[in-house]
Amino acid sequence: MIDQQWGWRITFGLVAVLVFVSLIALVRLLPEVSGGGQLRMEEEIKAFKNKAYWKACVTSCLILGASFAAFSYFVPVLVDITGFSMHVVPFILMAFGFSNIVGNTITGRLAHNHSLKIMLVGLTVLSISLFAFAIFAEYKTVAILAIILIGLSGVPMNPAMMARIVSVAHPGPMVNAVHTSVINIGLGGGSYIGGVAITNGYGLRSGLWIGVILAALALASLLPYVRNRQQGWG
Repeated sequence: MIDQQWGWRITFGLVAVLVFVSLIALVRLLPEVSGGGQLRMEEEIKAFKNKAYWKACVTSCLILGASFAAFSYFVPVLVDITGFSMHVVPFILMAFGFSNIVGNTITGRLAHNHSLKIMLVGLTVLSISLFAFAIFAEYKTVAILAIILIGLSGVPMNPAMMARIVSVAHPGPMVNAVHTSVINIGLGGGSYIGGVAITNGYGLRSGLWIGVILAALALASLLPYVRNRQQGWG
């Protein structure tokens, strides 16, 4: 909305201001933490030899790739295919943001004990929502419902992803940092692949189809755990 009124540079400037405000809040409000212990490199390196850790990273990468292959191109799809005006689109994106908050609240409470179930349900909902959006993008009601469901089931799987990492590897700084880096590779990679598909003439929906494929691959990566009826991750 700010972009439409005053231009994208003002939007970037506002983001910078909000980041600075967040920094001040963190400095003033975060409690002091002592007794964190010494970093043990042998434990960190040992985690990287664990196949289960890299399997978890691949699934996380695919989930974020699926979400952002679609999300990155919501605006042109909503405007050029669904037929919404640019004045309405910000409110649809706000609905997506609110659904992210709701999804994170739910998964954050359940992730520790039910990470596998959350990821199975979330990826099923994500796959169906992306598929429906890709097929029925012309219909406004379907588009809005799909975006809300994508918001509920995509990025909010983060707590379950982290719970899985903690269960298969020693949760040290390097382990978490590499997992976060892999997530960002998925985020940027999904957007890039979607953009390549659109640029090469496959249409604005192609980002949604890329999302469907990546979400299906992520779901397939979990099926061995379902077949083995494993309660945890291994």
